[in-house]
Amino acid sequence: MLSITSINAWNVPVTVVMHSDAAVPAVTASGATPAVATQESSAGGLDASQQAQLERLVSTDRHVRAHEAAHRHVGGDLVRGGSFSFTVGPDGRQYAVAGEVNIDASKVADDPHATVRKMDHVQRTALAPSDPSPQDRAVAAAAGQTAQEALAELQILSDAQAAGESSARALAEYASVSRGGSELDAYA
Repeated sequence: MLSITSINAWNVPVTVVMHSDAAVPAVTASGATPAVATQESSAGGLDASQQAQLERLVSTDRHVRAHEAAHRHVGGDLVRGGSFSFTVGPDGRQYAVAGEVNIDASKVADDPHATVRKMDHVQRTALAPSDPSPQDRAVAAAAGQTAQEALAELQILSDAQAAGESSARALAEYASVSRGGSELDAYA
């Protein structure tokens, strides 16, 4: 766990607490997540500015968690690990303000068909949230590029296979003609 004090988007000094395991949500002493705890203890001695900040933090916390959950839901086995960045609100509780998950966007070795299918899944995973971030869009674009490369590889393999079949067919025809003593054989 790492704590850093900084100024947030609302120009209020806050302490950001980094946790490395996204599976462990911030929990209050009562066992509730920050959003639930805030609803339970509305206003609790906070001035109007602090209450407004708290409402924004609760909204951000919900949004961040839903965003990362969308990646996990669509991604399934492609999604590993992950983390949240937390900030401490005016009520002393931690709220998720950012998050990330790891999406396996590697090619499938020696299988361009599987790579194309996997990159489609990576794109759907990256773009799963209702509001994909610039990083989400970059991951989807990179997966699209990888899929295009795999499709080009498939085209090359298809062309090579077709050329190989044509060559094999021509050799077989030549062999049958040459064994039959045709004019081609006589003049060759």
